[in-house]
Amino acid sequence: MKKILFGTALAGLIVGTFASLSFAAPLPPKLDNGSSANIVQVDSRCGPHHHYVHGFRDRYGHWHGGHCVRNY
Repeated sequence: MKKILFGTALAGLIVGTFASLSFAAPLPPKLDNGSSANIVQVDSRCGPHHHYVHGFRDRYGHWHGGHCVRNY
């Protein structure tokens, strides 16, 4: 009796595991073919170790254009 109960419980566990895996989300598609680097250049204005600061108007209303500033 114990063997039948254990076998039934084991079979139910195995079936339940595979049934839950069938509803799992599919893997996302791979976007690159492996030959490209994972680094993407976003802005080419300032180069490495710098970022662009947008223009602004000072307290007198004069426009100051944007420029590159070093990252610290």
